[in-house]
Amino acid sequence: MAEEPRVLRPLNYPPGTAGRGVAGVEKGAWRHGVVSVLGRSFMSPLDDPFRYLDSALAELAASGMGHVVLEVHAEATAE
Repeated sequence: MAEEPRVLRPLNYPPGTAGRGVAGVEKGAWRHGVVSVLGRSFMSPLDDPFRYLDSALAELAASGMGHVVLEVHAEATAE
């Protein structure tokens, strides 16, 4: 999983977890970003997804990604 660039895991997993939480996908002239995060309710080892999202979205915007798909899994509607 560490070497496969197509595997996307939640961005806010603990440091050292295999995979990556942000990906750029290019198809012809289209350039899209993909980000995955998990909510923290009942998920103790996870860090704040909002803090990670700020830097990930800025990174994707700086690299010229036209659109971003954000995938969120959360246990509580408050998240």
